[in-house]
Amino acid sequence: MRACIIILTSLVGVGLVGLLDWHTGNEVALSTLCLLPIGIAVWFLGKWAGVFFSGLAAALWLTFDLTGGNAVSHPLIPY
Repeated sequence: MRACIIILTSLVGVGLVGLLDWHTGNEVALSTLCLLPIGIAVWFLGKWAGVFFSGLAAALWLTFDLTGGNAVSHPLIPY
């Protein structure tokens, strides 16, 4: 039961930071705030949970960068 609460908390945390980062645009970088829910997952669930939530946060960040319409000088820059 405790693991489910921690997983849910980390999922909600990564999602909220991702949405907040998307709403603020590309001029305000909030990606370091993702370390809080990732750190919670690593502390209580172990390193593989941290790897999972880090990958999830990176995928969310990339998705928001690609769909945000930010102008970049080369198409591979977001990757």
